[in-house]
Amino acid sequence: MPIKDGFYCYGHFYDMYKEDSKIAKCRSVLEIIRKNSSLSANELSLAQPNAIAIMMNPGKSYPENSQPERINIEEFNIDFLSKSLVLTNPDDTQTRIMKIMNNKRWNHVRVLNLSDIREEDSKKLGGLIRDFELRTQSNLHSIFSNSRYDEMIHALSNNRIPILLAWGTEECIENHAEFCLSLVNSRRTFGVPSSQSEYYFHHPLTRRISWYSRMIDLLEGL
Repeated sequence: MPIKDGFYCYGHFYDMYKEDSKIAKCRSVLEIIRKNSSLSANELSLAQPNAIAIMMNPGKSYPENSQPERINIEEFNIDFLSKSLVLTNPDDTQTRIMKIMNNKRWNHVRVLNLSDIREEDSKKLGGLIRDFELRTQSNLHSIFSNSRYDEMIHALSNNRIPILLAWGTEECIENHAEFCLSLVNSRRTFGVPSSQSEYYFHHPLTRRISWYSRMIDLLEGL
């Protein structure tokens, strides 16, 4: 049985608009839960996950049977506790997280991203982030923006929950990675560091190292 068949993935999807123009397709959070756990979709925002994974951005992720919420940037607000979560199809990155979950016997992992912008091609992401920030004069595409502090605090849950740092090595996210690290540096964090920058941690799909093996070694004892 494929590993993804043992899990549900729920995400909060939204399209960001400025006036009447769509400027970004986004996902603010992903919740991965084991199918045979007692958790239900309407409990996930209040639940304390076994771990939190922070990655670069949502790639292929898309809602399975629903339309994204429409949010105008002039009135931007996401209430973490009451937002709508919908089923989504897992991609290869999420199956790597599921593999970790099986090893650690975790039932629930929350995935956050340095940028909410949905883009499969990581080489295009930098341009999308630059265009967004220039057009809106903000970094609201990131949950780690100061303007989304309350949402971020709820998403990060309590200080005892381990955080997996796995956002990769793309130059376009270095500033966001640096800021994110400043916010979580007092937490228990686990990531496979890259020699390219002190702010980079290898992505689960990297071909440079065995990410799964290295991460399991780091998580030993949890």
